Amino acid sequence: MRSNLRALICACTGLVVFSAPVPAQPSQLQELLSQPVGIERSAARVDVPMEVRFGKLFIQAQVNGVPREFIFDTGSPTILSRELADSLELEVLGENTGRDANGTEVSMLFVRVARLEIGELAFIDVPALVFDFSSNDTGRCVIDGGVIGSEILPGSRWRLDAQAAQISVFAPGTSRVEEALFASSYLHDFGYPHAPIVDYSVGEVRDRALFDTGSAGELSLFSRVLEDGSVRRQLAGDSITRGHGYEGESAGGLGPVRELVRFRTDGVALGGQALGRLDGVARASPPSLLGAGLLGRFNVTLDYTTSRFELVERDQPDAMGSTPGYGLAFSDGQLIVSQLYAGSAAADSGLQLNDHVLAVNERATHGLDPQQRCELLDWMLEAQPTRSDARLRILRNGEERVFDVPAGDAD
Repeated sequence: MRSNLRALICACTGLVVFSAPVPAQPSQLQELLSQPVGIERSAARVDVPMEVRFGKLFIQAQVNGVPREFIFDTGSPTILSRELADSLELEVLGENTGRDANGTEVSMLFVRVARLEIGELAFIDVPALVFDFSSNDTGRCVIDGGVIGSEILPGSRWRLDAQAAQISVFAPGTSRVEEALFASSYLHDFGYPHAPIVDYSVGEVRDRALFDTGSAGELSLFSRVLEDGSVRRQLAGDSITRGHGYEGESAGGLGPVRELVRFRTDGVALGGQALGRLDGVARASPPSLLGAGLLGRFNVTLDYTTSRFELVERDQPDAMGSTPGYGLAFSDGQLIVSQLYAGSAAADSGLQLNDHVLAVNERATHGLDPQQRCELLDWMLEAQPTRSDARLRILRNGEERVFDVPAGDAD
Protein backbone atom coordinates (compact mmCIF):
# COMPACT_ATOMS: atom_id res chain seq x y z
CA MET A 1 0.00 0.00 0.00
CA ARG A 2 1.14 3.55 -0.72
CA SER A 3 0.70 6.85 1.06
CA ASN A 4 1.31 10.47 0.11
CA LEU A 5 3.45 11.11 3.18
CA ARG A 6 5.67 14.10 2.36
CA ALA A 7 9.33 13.70 3.21
CA LEU A 8 12.53 15.70 3.38
CA ILE A 9 15.66 13.69 2.74
CA CYS A 10 18.94 14.76 4.31
CA ALA A 11 21.54 15.50 1.71
CA CYS A 12 24.55 13.42 2.65
CA THR A 13 23.25 9.91 3.26
CA GLY A 14 19.80 9.83 1.73
CA LEU A 15 17.89 9.73 4.99
CA VAL A 16 14.20 10.58 5.28
CA VAL A 17 12.78 13.16 7.67
CA PHE A 18 8.99 13.37 7.70
CA SER A 19 7.59 16.87 7.41
CA ALA A 20 3.87 16.18 7.80
CA PRO A 21 1.57 14.08 9.97
CA VAL A 22 1.12 10.49 8.87
CA PRO A 23 -2.14 10.08 6.93
CA ALA A 24 -4.48 7.11 7.20
CA GLN A 25 -2.53 3.86 7.08
CA PRO A 26 -3.39 0.18 7.28
CA SER A 27 -4.54 -0.42 10.86
CA GLN A 28 -1.48 -2.45 11.85
CA LEU A 29 0.92 0.26 10.64
CA GLN A 30 -1.18 3.10 12.03
CA GLU A 31 -1.16 1.46 15.45
CA LEU A 32 2.62 0.99 15.28
CA LEU A 33 3.26 4.64 14.36
CA SER A 34 0.88 6.06 16.96
CA GLN A 35 2.16 4.07 19.96
CA PRO A 36 5.30 5.09 21.93
CA VAL A 37 8.28 2.81 21.47
CA GLY A 38 8.76 0.56 24.50
CA ILE A 39 11.98 0.88 26.53
CA GLU A 40 13.72 -1.70 28.72
CA ARG A 41 16.53 -0.27 30.88
CA SER A 42 19.20 -2.05 32.89
CA ALA A 43 20.12 1.17 34.74
CA ALA A 44 19.01 4.79 35.12
CA ARG A 45 22.01 5.83 33.00
CA VAL A 46 23.42 3.90 30.07
CA ASP A 47 26.59 5.02 28.22
CA VAL A 48 26.89 4.00 24.58
CA PRO A 49 30.26 4.24 22.76
CA MET A 50 30.11 6.52 19.73
CA GLU A 51 32.62 7.01 16.92
CA VAL A 52 32.68 10.21 14.89
CA ARG A 53 33.83 9.71 11.31
CA PHE A 54 33.62 12.33 8.54
CA GLY A 55 30.91 14.21 10.40
CA LYS A 56 28.68 11.20 11.11
CA LEU A 57 27.99 9.46 14.43
CA PHE A 58 28.41 5.68 14.40
CA ILE A 59 27.21 3.26 17.07
CA GLN A 60 26.87 -0.50 17.45
CA ALA A 61 23.40 -1.99 17.86
CA GLN A 62 21.47 -5.22 17.48
CA VAL A 63 18.28 -5.63 15.47
CA ASN A 64 16.34 -8.70 16.56
CA GLY A 65 19.60 -10.10 17.92
CA VAL A 66 21.74 -9.37 14.83
CA PRO A 67 24.68 -6.99 15.53
CA ARG A 68 25.54 -4.27 13.02
CA GLU A 69 27.04 -0.79 12.84
CA PHE A 70 24.57 2.08 12.37
CA ILE A 71 24.65 5.82 11.80
CA PHE A 72 22.92 7.61 14.70
CA ASP A 73 20.87 10.31 13.00
CA THR A 74 18.48 12.50 14.98
CA GLY A 75 17.11 13.98 11.75
CA SER A 76 15.88 10.69 10.34
CA PRO A 77 13.52 7.85 11.13
CA THR A 78 15.16 4.48 11.62
CA ILE A 79 16.04 2.97 8.24
CA LEU A 80 17.33 -0.57 7.81
CA SER A 81 19.43 -1.67 4.87
CA ARG A 82 17.46 -3.89 2.53
CA GLU A 83 20.08 -6.62 2.97
CA LEU A 84 19.57 -6.65 6.75
CA ALA A 85 15.77 -6.44 6.53
CA ASP A 86 15.67 -9.33 4.03
CA SER A 87 17.94 -11.46 6.19
CA LEU A 88 15.61 -10.91 9.17
CA GLU A 89 12.54 -11.74 7.03
CA LEU A 90 10.64 -8.75 8.44
CA GLU A 91 6.98 -8.41 7.53
CA VAL A 92 6.21 -5.44 5.28
CA LEU A 93 3.45 -3.32 6.83
CA GLY A 94 3.18 -0.55 4.23
CA GLU A 95 5.02 1.74 1.87
CA ASN A 96 5.86 5.44 1.88
CA THR A 97 6.49 7.47 -1.26
CA GLY A 98 7.88 10.99 -1.03
CA ARG A 99 10.35 13.34 -2.65
CA ASP A 100 13.88 13.71 -1.40
CA ALA A 101 15.63 17.03 -0.78
CA ASN A 102 16.65 17.11 -4.43
CA GLY A 103 13.07 16.59 -5.68
CA THR A 104 13.45 12.95 -6.70
CA GLU A 105 10.60 10.58 -5.85
CA VAL A 106 11.70 7.79 -3.50
CA SER A 107 9.73 4.87 -2.06
CA MET A 108 10.55 2.91 1.11
CA LEU A 109 8.86 0.00 2.89
CA PHE A 110 7.63 0.08 6.49
CA VAL A 111 8.50 -2.79 8.84
CA ARG A 112 8.39 -3.46 12.58
CA VAL A 113 11.58 -4.18 14.59
CA ALA A 114 10.59 -6.29 17.58
CA ARG A 115 13.75 -5.49 19.53
CA LEU A 116 16.43 -2.87 18.92
CA GLU A 117 19.29 -3.07 21.44
CA ILE A 118 21.80 -0.25 21.98
CA GLY A 119 24.26 -1.02 24.75
CA GLU A 120 22.20 -2.00 27.81
CA LEU A 121 19.03 -0.42 26.40
CA ALA A 122 16.35 -2.28 24.49
CA PHE A 123 13.66 -0.58 22.40
CA ILE A 124 10.56 -2.64 21.69
CA ASP A 125 8.37 -2.53 18.56
CA VAL A 126 10.25 0.14 16.65
CA PRO A 127 8.80 1.26 13.29
CA ALA A 128 11.46 1.30 10.59
CA LEU A 129 11.80 2.01 6.91
CA VAL A 130 13.79 -0.12 4.48
CA PHE A 131 16.07 1.24 1.77
CA ASP A 132 18.57 -0.33 -0.63
CA PHE A 133 21.68 1.72 0.23
CA SER A 134 23.65 -0.21 -2.40
CA SER A 135 21.75 1.85 -5.01
CA ASN A 136 23.41 4.99 -3.66
CA ASP A 137 27.01 5.80 -4.68
CA THR A 138 27.99 6.87 -1.17
CA GLY A 139 25.55 4.85 0.92
CA ARG A 140 26.85 1.50 -0.23
CA CYS A 141 30.28 2.39 1.19
CA VAL A 142 29.34 4.23 4.37
CA ILE A 143 26.27 2.44 5.70
CA ASP A 144 26.23 -1.07 7.15
CA GLY A 145 23.05 -1.97 9.02
CA GLY A 146 21.36 1.33 8.30
CA VAL A 147 20.37 4.35 10.37
CA ILE A 148 19.03 4.58 13.91
CA GLY A 149 16.72 7.55 14.03
CA SER A 150 14.49 9.68 16.19
CA GLU A 151 11.61 7.30 17.04
CA ILE A 152 13.57 6.03 20.04
CA LEU A 153 14.31 9.48 21.53
CA PRO A 154 11.06 10.14 23.52
CA GLY A 155 10.98 9.02 27.14
CA SER A 156 14.67 9.68 27.81
CA ARG A 157 17.32 12.36 28.14
CA TRP A 158 20.06 11.94 25.52
CA ARG A 159 23.45 13.56 26.04
CA LEU A 160 25.80 13.58 23.02
CA ASP A 161 29.47 14.05 23.98
CA ALA A 162 31.84 13.83 21.01
CA GLN A 163 34.87 14.65 23.18
CA ALA A 164 34.21 11.58 25.37
CA ALA A 165 33.02 9.64 22.29
CA GLN A 166 29.81 8.51 23.93
CA ILE A 167 26.06 8.96 24.07
CA SER A 168 24.56 8.86 27.57
CA VAL A 169 20.89 7.93 27.91
CA PHE A 170 19.11 8.86 31.17
CA ALA A 171 15.78 7.68 32.52
CA PRO A 172 13.20 10.30 33.58
CA GLY A 173 14.06 11.93 36.90
CA THR A 174 17.74 10.96 36.78
CA SER A 175 19.96 13.58 38.43
CA ARG A 176 21.90 15.88 36.12
CA VAL A 177 25.62 16.35 35.75
CA GLU A 178 26.82 19.52 37.49
CA GLU A 179 27.92 21.74 34.60
CA ALA A 180 27.28 25.28 33.42
CA LEU A 181 24.55 25.55 30.80
CA PHE A 182 25.58 27.69 27.80
CA ALA A 183 22.23 27.92 25.97
CA SER A 184 18.91 26.14 25.83
CA SER A 185 15.69 26.12 23.85
CA TYR A 186 12.28 24.48 23.88
CA LEU A 187 12.33 21.01 22.30
CA HIS A 188 9.24 20.29 20.21
CA ASP A 189 7.91 16.80 19.54
CA PHE A 190 5.32 16.79 16.75
CA GLY A 191 4.78 13.03 16.78
CA TYR A 192 6.20 10.32 14.58
CA PRO A 193 9.10 10.20 13.90
CA HIS A 194 9.69 12.51 16.91
CA ALA A 195 12.50 14.50 15.29
CA PRO A 196 14.01 17.15 17.63
CA ILE A 197 12.72 20.56 16.55
CA VAL A 198 14.06 23.57 18.47
CA ASP A 199 13.33 27.30 18.63
CA TYR A 200 16.08 29.62 17.39
CA SER A 201 16.43 33.21 16.27
CA VAL A 202 18.63 35.12 13.86
CA GLY A 203 18.18 38.82 13.20
CA GLU A 204 14.49 39.58 13.55
CA VAL A 205 13.47 36.06 12.45
CA ARG A 206 12.08 33.62 15.01
CA ASP A 207 12.02 30.15 13.53
CA ARG A 208 12.28 26.44 14.26
CA ALA A 209 15.20 24.27 13.23
CA LEU A 210 15.80 20.55 13.14
CA PHE A 211 18.75 19.32 15.21
CA ASP A 212 20.10 16.86 12.67
CA THR A 213 23.18 14.78 13.40
CA GLY A 214 22.93 13.50 9.84
CA SER A 215 24.05 16.95 8.68
CA ALA A 216 27.81 17.29 9.14
CA GLY A 217 27.93 21.11 9.28
CA GLU A 218 27.07 23.53 12.06
CA LEU A 219 24.26 25.48 10.39
CA SER A 220 22.15 25.15 7.25
CA LEU A 221 19.71 28.04 6.87
CA PHE A 222 16.64 27.64 4.69
CA SER A 223 17.24 29.98 1.75
CA ARG A 224 14.07 32.02 2.43
CA VAL A 225 15.28 32.74 5.95
CA LEU A 226 18.60 33.84 4.51
CA GLU A 227 16.80 36.29 2.19
CA ASP A 228 15.47 38.28 5.16
CA GLY A 229 17.27 41.62 5.44
CA SER A 230 17.71 41.42 9.21
CA VAL A 231 19.27 37.97 8.82
CA ARG A 232 21.67 39.11 6.12
CA ARG A 233 22.86 41.89 8.40
CA GLN A 234 23.98 39.18 10.85
CA LEU A 235 26.39 37.69 8.31
CA ALA A 236 30.07 38.57 8.25
CA GLY A 237 30.21 40.41 4.92
CA ASP A 238 33.64 39.18 3.91
CA SER A 239 32.60 35.58 4.57
CA ILE A 240 29.75 35.36 2.02
CA THR A 241 30.85 33.14 -0.84
CA ARG A 242 28.80 31.97 -3.81
CA GLY A 243 29.21 29.05 -6.10
CA HIS A 244 27.33 26.37 -8.01
CA GLY A 245 26.94 22.66 -7.61
CA TYR A 246 25.01 19.92 -5.89
CA GLU A 247 23.89 20.40 -2.29
CA GLY A 248 24.59 16.74 -1.58
CA GLU A 249 23.63 13.18 -2.34
CA SER A 250 20.14 12.13 -1.35
CA ALA A 251 18.39 8.80 -1.70
CA GLY A 252 17.57 9.59 -5.33
CA GLY A 253 21.04 10.84 -6.24
CA LEU A 254 22.73 14.23 -6.50
CA GLY A 255 19.74 16.15 -7.82
CA PRO A 256 19.94 19.43 -9.78
CA VAL A 257 22.74 21.98 -9.88
CA ARG A 258 21.92 24.92 -7.60
CA GLU A 259 23.43 28.20 -6.57
CA LEU A 260 25.46 27.60 -3.41
CA VAL A 261 25.96 30.18 -0.67
CA ARG A 262 28.08 29.85 2.43
CA PHE A 263 28.77 32.35 5.16
CA ARG A 264 29.83 32.96 8.74
CA THR A 265 27.57 34.44 11.42
CA ASP A 266 27.52 35.10 15.13
CA GLY A 267 23.84 36.09 15.09
CA VAL A 268 22.16 32.73 15.77
CA ALA A 269 20.71 32.45 19.27
CA LEU A 270 18.94 29.85 21.42
CA GLY A 271 16.80 31.21 24.24
CA GLY A 272 18.33 34.65 23.67
CA GLN A 273 21.91 33.37 24.02
CA ALA A 274 24.09 33.91 20.94
CA LEU A 275 26.00 30.78 19.95
CA GLY A 276 29.08 32.64 18.69
CA ARG A 277 30.70 32.07 15.34
CA LEU A 278 28.95 29.49 13.18
CA ASP A 279 29.90 28.46 9.67
CA GLY A 280 26.74 28.09 7.61
CA VAL A 281 25.39 27.26 4.19
CA ALA A 282 22.11 28.01 2.44
CA ARG A 283 19.65 25.15 2.10
CA ALA A 284 17.09 24.99 -0.71
CA SER A 285 14.47 23.02 1.25
CA PRO A 286 13.04 23.65 4.73
CA PRO A 287 13.66 23.32 7.59
CA SER A 288 16.84 25.05 8.71
CA LEU A 289 19.27 22.62 10.34
CA LEU A 290 21.58 22.71 13.33
CA GLY A 291 23.99 19.91 12.56
CA ALA A 292 26.55 17.57 14.04
CA GLY A 293 29.20 20.26 13.61
CA LEU A 294 27.91 21.79 16.87
CA LEU A 295 29.35 18.76 18.69
CA GLY A 296 32.81 20.13 17.96
CA ARG A 297 32.12 22.94 20.48
CA PHE A 298 29.26 21.73 22.64
CA ASN A 299 27.88 18.73 24.43
CA VAL A 300 24.27 18.52 23.31
CA THR A 301 21.38 17.24 25.41
CA LEU A 302 18.00 16.27 23.98
CA ASP A 303 15.76 16.06 27.02
CA TYR A 304 12.47 14.62 25.85
CA THR A 305 11.33 14.25 29.48
CA THR A 306 11.27 18.03 30.07
CA SER A 307 11.16 19.25 26.44
CA ARG A 308 14.53 21.03 26.56
CA PHE A 309 17.40 21.28 24.08
CA GLU A 310 20.61 22.20 25.91
CA LEU A 311 24.19 23.12 25.00
CA VAL A 312 27.19 22.93 27.33
CA GLU A 313 30.61 24.14 26.16
CA ARG A 314 33.25 21.44 25.75
CA ASP A 315 36.50 21.60 27.72
CA GLN A 316 38.49 21.07 24.54
CA PRO A 317 36.67 22.25 21.41
CA ASP A 318 37.78 20.94 18.04
CA ALA A 319 40.10 23.16 16.03
CA MET A 320 38.45 25.18 13.27
CA GLY A 321 39.18 23.70 9.86
CA SER A 322 39.66 25.43 6.53
CA THR A 323 36.84 25.63 4.00
CA PRO A 324 37.61 24.09 0.59
CA GLY A 325 36.68 25.95 -2.56
CA TYR A 326 35.45 22.85 -4.36
CA GLY A 327 33.89 19.48 -3.71
CA LEU A 328 34.17 16.00 -5.20
CA ALA A 329 31.41 13.41 -5.34
CA PHE A 330 30.51 10.20 -7.10
CA SER A 331 27.80 10.33 -9.76
CA ASP A 332 26.83 7.11 -11.53
CA GLY A 333 30.11 5.56 -10.44
CA GLN A 334 32.30 8.42 -11.70
CA LEU A 335 34.06 10.98 -9.53
CA ILE A 336 33.16 14.53 -10.56
CA VAL A 337 33.76 18.09 -9.41
CA SER A 338 30.44 18.51 -7.59
CA GLN A 339 30.83 22.02 -6.12
CA LEU A 340 32.86 25.05 -7.14
CA TYR A 341 32.99 28.42 -5.39
CA ALA A 342 33.79 31.68 -7.16
CA GLY A 343 37.12 33.24 -6.21
CA SER A 344 38.50 30.02 -4.78
CA ALA A 345 41.93 28.62 -5.59
CA ALA A 346 40.15 25.70 -7.28
CA ALA A 347 38.17 27.99 -9.60
CA ASP A 348 41.24 30.09 -10.34
CA SER A 349 43.19 26.94 -11.27
CA GLY A 350 40.74 26.24 -14.10
CA LEU A 351 38.53 23.51 -12.65
CA GLN A 352 34.95 23.42 -13.91
CA LEU A 353 31.79 22.01 -12.40
CA ASN A 354 31.09 18.41 -13.51
CA ASP A 355 34.68 17.81 -14.63
CA HIS A 356 35.25 14.04 -14.69
CA VAL A 357 38.13 13.31 -12.28
CA LEU A 358 40.38 10.45 -13.44
CA ALA A 359 42.92 10.67 -10.61
CA VAL A 360 43.55 12.54 -7.36
CA ASN A 361 47.21 12.86 -6.35
CA GLU A 362 48.05 10.08 -8.82
CA ARG A 363 45.45 7.76 -7.28
CA ALA A 364 43.14 6.43 -9.99
CA THR A 365 39.45 7.14 -9.51
CA HIS A 366 37.95 5.50 -12.61
CA GLY A 367 37.57 1.93 -13.82
CA LEU A 368 37.10 0.72 -10.24
CA ASP A 369 34.95 -2.12 -9.00
CA PRO A 370 32.51 -1.38 -6.13
CA GLN A 371 34.97 -2.46 -3.42
CA GLN A 372 37.78 -0.34 -4.87
CA ARG A 373 35.39 2.60 -5.13
CA CYS A 374 34.59 2.27 -1.43
CA GLU A 375 38.30 2.11 -0.59
CA LEU A 376 38.80 5.29 -2.61
CA LEU A 377 35.94 7.00 -0.80
CA ASP A 378 37.40 6.01 2.58
CA TRP A 379 40.75 7.48 1.53
CA MET A 380 39.15 10.71 0.33
CA LEU A 381 37.17 11.12 3.55
CA GLU A 382 40.29 10.57 5.67
CA ALA A 383 42.89 12.37 3.52
CA GLN A 384 40.52 15.24 2.58
CA PRO A 385 42.44 16.20 -0.58
CA THR A 386 40.14 19.18 -1.24
CA ARG A 387 41.58 20.87 1.89
CA SER A 388 45.23 20.59 0.84
CA ASP A 389 47.38 20.93 -2.26
CA ALA A 390 46.06 18.43 -4.80
CA ARG A 391 46.82 17.32 -8.33
CA LEU A 392 43.73 16.34 -10.30
CA ARG A 393 43.75 14.58 -13.65
CA ILE A 394 40.59 15.62 -15.48
CA LEU A 395 38.74 14.35 -18.54
CA ARG A 396 36.95 17.24 -20.26
CA ASN A 397 35.45 17.07 -23.76
CA GLY A 398 37.44 13.92 -24.48
CA GLU A 399 40.76 15.54 -23.52
CA GLU A 400 42.82 14.76 -20.42
CA ARG A 401 44.18 17.71 -18.45
CA VAL A 402 46.12 18.07 -15.21
CA PHE A 403 45.27 20.76 -12.66
CA ASP A 404 47.40 21.61 -9.62
CA VAL A 405 44.97 23.00 -7.08
CA PRO A 406 46.62 24.80 -4.15
CA ALA A 407 45.23 24.62 -0.65
CA GLY A 408 43.00 27.50 0.29
CA ASP A 409 39.41 28.42 0.82
CA ALA A 410 37.05 30.73 -0.99
CA ASP A 411 36.78 33.33 1.78
